[in-house]
Amino acid sequence: ASLPGAAHPLVPSDHLLHGYSAASEWKLVSRTQEAITLGLDYPGDSPVERITRTIRPIDGQPGLEVCVEIRARRRCVRPFGFHPNFALCGAPGSFRIEPGPYRFGLTHPVAEPAARAEPDRRFTTLADVVVKAGGSERFDRLPFADDREDILQLCGIEGGVHLVDEHDRVAWDLSWDTAKLPSCLLW
Repeated sequence: ASLPGAAHPLVPSDHLLHGYSAASEWKLVSRTQEAITLGLDYPGDSPVERITRTIRPIDGQPGLEVCVEIRARRRCVRPFGFHPNFALCGAPGSFRIEPGPYRFGLTHPVAEPAARAEPDRRFTTLADVVVKAGGSERFDRLPFADDREDILQLCGIEGGVHLVDEHDRVAWDLSWDTAKLPSCLLW
């Protein structure tokens, strides 16, 4: 598939694995009792000028609100992802992934040696994903008992994802504007 015209020309910072924002050092913009703001200026040849991330507690709730602002120098098309990472310290299967409704799921389109899922396959539930060895397995309970690295995409997701860590006895609710970011990538 070809990229839209606004995706070109690509500049050196566009070729970094996971993008410039993942490979660069962010600077503290401001810190108050209510919020912390971090910023990252992009190289002068990039169509992206700056990314700013503000993190603040949700008043009266055990939660955080994270806002990301992307400022561009000129019209462009670039991928963007924002994700939390979770330490999986418990026994196999002690971390549950409970996504909101989604239209369908996809396995990674390319066969990767460390992946167990059959490449380029659709699925309807994380509890039943086709694997290369034949049959299907659950991908909604982590950590896995074996060493693997799979990437799954939940397409057309509504409402976000509920996560339960039975080992640490904590749960998280992740939500975002699914009208603007309609997929969830699990890695």
